Formats: sequence, structure tokens, C-alpha cells
Amino acid sequence: MTMTLTLAIMLTLPQSHLDRDETPEQRAALIKPWADGIDAVSRNAFDRAALVAIAWHESGGFARYVLEHRCSDGPRGAKECDSGHARGAFQVHPWCKATTVEGEAQCAASAYRFALSRCGDNVSAFGQYASGNACRPMPQREKTRLMVLRRMGDS
Repeated sequence: MTMTLTLAIMLTLPQSHLDRDETPEQRAALIKPWADGIDAVSRNAFDRAALVAIAWHESGGFARYVLEHRCSDGPRGAKECDSGHARGAFQVHPWCKATTVEGEAQCAASAYRFALSRCGDNVSAFGQYASGNACRPMPQREKTRLMVLRRMGDS
């Protein structure tokens, strides 16, 4: 398996407690398609870092059941999957007609770029992305984006 920088960084983020028994190889195989999708649609490191942050936060730490589109298998009361309306690492909704991971990454990138243009800054754009209508600050997501961006620059 080829280890891209994006995949290597994604593997350093804390994983869902539900998946703590996975081997490093299982974890890498699970996350690789998402890393590849991010790499395919990113225009630059800023895009890449934002999409990694979105995917990690939206999927509950890259929880397997979320990445595999099995939201009904999640724990009772889980926030992920917006009560079954969203899917995949980026938690895209039915407006996204994509049938592939790369397609979902493209939907997420487009939605985030729109949010950024509307809100004017990354920290508020995350709120627009998550809610679909409000430019509200989400500092934890921005903190993750900045950490990922630093790691990309360190390599």
C-alpha cells in the first residue's frame, strides 16, 4: 500500500474508540480511499487540510461504521450521520449525488469552498459546512485544520 502524506497524517489523528481493536494495517486500508479522494480533489494544502479536518470531525474519528456507510450500525445516540440523512466521512446529504468516495470528497470540497466564500474565514466556514446555513465559529475544527497544515509543511 502506498502511503501518501495525507494518509500518513490521517493515521496520526485519534481514532474512534469503537475501532480501537483494529490493527494498523486494517486502519490504513479503511482510511486510504478517503485520503485518496481528498488528494484527488484538493487544489492545494489548504484544501487538503480543511477536508481532513472535516472528515475527521464529521465521522467521529474516522469511525468504521461511518466510513463504510453503515450508520444504522452505530452506537445508540451517536451524532454521526445526521439521523441517517448523511453518509460517509464528509457526512454529505442527498444533494450530493456522488456514488464514489472521490465524488463525496468533491461534494465536500465544493460545499466547504462555498462556505468559505460566504463566511470569509475558515473557523466560521466550518460552521456553515456543518449546519448548512450558519457561519458560526467551530474553533476545534480550525485547530485540527491548522495542525494538519503544519504537519503537511513539516514533511
